[in-house]
Amino acid sequence: MKNRKVQTTGSMGKRMEDSYTVSRKGVEDMITHEVSEQHLFGELSPHLDKELEVRGAVFKALGDKNRQKLLFLLREGEKCVSDMLPYFDILQPTVSTHLLLMEETGLLKVRREGRRRIYSASDPRLYEVLDFFMEEISNIISR
Repeated sequence: MKNRKVQTTGSMGKRMEDSYTVSRKGVEDMITHEVSEQHLFGELSPHLDKELEVRGAVFKALGDKNRQKLLFLLREGEKCVSDMLPYFDILQPTVSTHLLLMEETGLLKVRREGRRRIYSASDPRLYEVLDFFMEEISNIISR
């Protein structure tokens, strides 16, 4: 356990020093990739806001049951909206909106075939990553 001191700026612009305890082992158990202490305890990277925005968009795209179902259906291969619609109790425009959000996030790719839009995973490794992530998260929260 290490006691860390971090200088922060309060609401009135006054520099303050906060102190807190960090269990290094606990952090290493939960985070499998190396994160620099500069990001955790010092000055934040100017790119951090952008990275967090991208992460938030991905988690938002994955955070809806209908979008998860769409990814599950696309696991078997590419499909158009009309192929997936029978599996939902929502209207076609809503399914299309979910697909568009995942396309904009980069999880799906789309190609046109006449008037139809054919959807598929942007990268087949997406399913391996999601399966691994869910298994690891399940292990962490079941401890």
